[in-house]
Amino acid sequence: MRKALLLLFLIMIVPCLTVQAHTPNVMMSILKEDGPAPEDVLETAGFVEGDDMFNGKFDVIVTDGFAGNIALKSIEGVAKVISHFIKKEFTRNIFTKLSALISLPVMKSFKNKVDPRKYNGASLLGLQGIVVKSHGGADSFAFSQAVETAYYEVKNELLEKID
Repeated sequence: MRKALLLLFLIMIVPCLTVQAHTPNVMMSILKEDGPAPEDVLETAGFVEGDDMFNGKFDVIVTDGFAGNIALKSIEGVAKVISHFIKKEFTRNIFTKLSALISLPVMKSFKNKVDPRKYNGASLLGLQGIVVKSHGGADSFAFSQAVETAYYEVKNELLEKID
């Protein structure tokens, strides 16, 4: 049953992706289940390991809420730990503080590229309207991104494309 629901979600998400400027590379599920992957329904990569999430092969990872939440919370935790250790190392002594000053443009550019606030707003599909969920810890900028996502979905008539 769970596999069937994920396939249904995968079918519903196709219009979301094709509205964008490019066709998605691959759609897939992160689940580990017995039986074949659903290649016969849509072009998918099948099942994937967690370390494949960041190698650039996939535009979309379809998963159930439990597995997806574990993945997202793990990523958030690792990001916080890395940020903590980088700050700690850059403040150890005068030399590391000087290297922090020199590397500031690179660090700011990197932070801007991976800023999770820019990607806030999860679309809840399968409902009879546009619903975009924002992260509970979102600040005003992140929340505005979720509103922008909802606006984009209405403007591009997402519901009509899913039906």
